[in-house]
Amino acid sequence: MAQPDVIVIVLDSVRASHLSAYGHKRATTPNIDKLAHESVLYRRAYPAAPWTLPSHASLFTGLYPSEHCADWDTKWLSSQYMTLAQYLRSFGYESASISSNSFISPHTNLASSFDLQEQVSALAGGPSRLIQRDKNYLERRLSQRVMRKLHRQWREAMRPDRGTLAATLSAIRWLSSHNSNHPLFLFLNYMECHLTYKMRYPERFRFLDNTERDYVHKVPQDAWAIMAGKEVITPDQMELLKKLYDGGLYYMDKAIGRLIEALKRSGRYDNSIIVITSDHGENFGERGLMDHQYSVHETVAHIPLIVRFPTGMFPAQQDERLVQLVDVFPTIADLVRGDRDSAPKTSGVSMLGSQQRDTAFIELLAPVTTQFQRRFPQFDYYEWALKKRAVYHGDYKLIWREDNHVELYDLTHDPEETTNLAESDSQRVTAMQSILIEQLGHWPQKDRGIRVSGDLTAIQDQLRALGYL
Repeated sequence: MAQPDVIVIVLDSVRASHLSAYGHKRATTPNIDKLAHESVLYRRAYPAAPWTLPSHASLFTGLYPSEHCADWDTKWLSSQYMTLAQYLRSFGYESASISSNSFISPHTNLASSFDLQEQVSALAGGPSRLIQRDKNYLERRLSQRVMRKLHRQWREAMRPDRGTLAATLSAIRWLSSHNSNHPLFLFLNYMECHLTYKMRYPERFRFLDNTERDYVHKVPQDAWAIMAGKEVITPDQMELLKKLYDGGLYYMDKAIGRLIEALKRSGRYDNSIIVITSDHGENFGERGLMDHQYSVHETVAHIPLIVRFPTGMFPAQQDERLVQLVDVFPTIADLVRGDRDSAPKTSGVSMLGSQQRDTAFIELLAPVTTQFQRRFPQFDYYEWALKKRAVYHGDYKLIWREDNHVELYDLTHDPEETTNLAESDSQRVTAMQSILIEQLGHWPQKDRGIRVSGDLTAIQDQLRALGYL
């Protein structure tokens, strides 16, 4: 049989609980639901990090953040680590990365191993534009800088989406440009569920009634102002925000449906591995948090993972095993390498074999506090600036902060993590800390030995729009 095509789609900032495939009350993902009926849906899937850059680096390498060291303090994936795209190239694959997320680009080296690297701007829905600043920038007249800011705001207000349509059309063109005998690896990142939810596609109102549509533009969406207590969002407003979020998910689901139809027309669908997942979830006020950068709780940690294997290979099912994004690389490698003794060196576990992981790990090693420092210097963000790690073992989850504060939860009986069992079960805390240290070592130092750092100057407007700067 010919080598299978590999399609990996990341729905940025999507928590598992908001997919109708995972039981959400709104029909947010009809096309993914249909795909799930012939796929393996993993109910206990987790990323290796709760934000984009380290999470994608882990997806691409099968390594944890403390191993690959790509994070905010580095902003670069070292070329010493083999990526999935590089591995598949050794089996004759051609690859394409088409991303709406600014971090999935040559500027961070995350996309450098793909044959085609296309970044669809999160600002304007078109190709990304390099921003060049000459040495006289600071001497420019104030009016010029004001006009630039106004132009950026106008582009933000007028964009139809975050690039999902353009990325999908580009992916379909790329797939159709290759003959069916050539194996392909396509990576896509969609961003419609990333704050802020102010795009112009009509599907954003999918789950809002007429009265809510007239009011929803007044709902605060400045995550950092809300977290700092400078803006107040009511429970009713938060529910409207969730409906906008679900509208974005529905819009991305339509794009996935369009891509699947294109795969079927091309004859590639039956022999394709299709992975639908997310890099992290999203907070909606839980523990006073918005966005996804300062927590490793389930709101940002529990992600969807649906794998459609080539037709007839595995029966469709819902799988309760513990799995992680670091397992995607070795799983795909197992499918394409056959009898060749060339298994990649990763920290992941192939989801194909009888071996099951009994532990999983999430690391937040470089929290981004730039917005608080610049805009709300009086706000006490100490707790959120701390490094955090989580370890899953059996039914339990331990969260360990660098100041040695610990939280222990029984996820079977307390899936929303409301009751901290750390004091009453200190032996389990010690045992799970030992598991984490044995696997990943002690807390990494700030300088983790990386010699090269990415220059994000060229995409700083996009990062600012996403709230990182």
